[in-house]
Amino acid sequence: MSDPTKEPDALLATPEVLKRLAIGETTLWRLEKKGQFPKPVFLGRCKRWRASDIDAFIAAAAGSG
Repeated sequence: MSDPTKEPDALLATPEVLKRLAIGETTLWRLEKKGQFPKPVFLGRCKRWRASDIDAFIAAAAGSG
């Protein structure tokens, strides 16, 4: 069975995003505040990010060296 968090259309919760990026909550909050991070999707009060947006963020960060 494949990992659902690896699907491009998957919605990732904060802990999953932090794990993928190997950053802490404070760093995530700062990136969001500066507008340097993909916009989340809200499901009620739950904040989620599209896996494809996080992958694009990682690729852009890796490319800027």
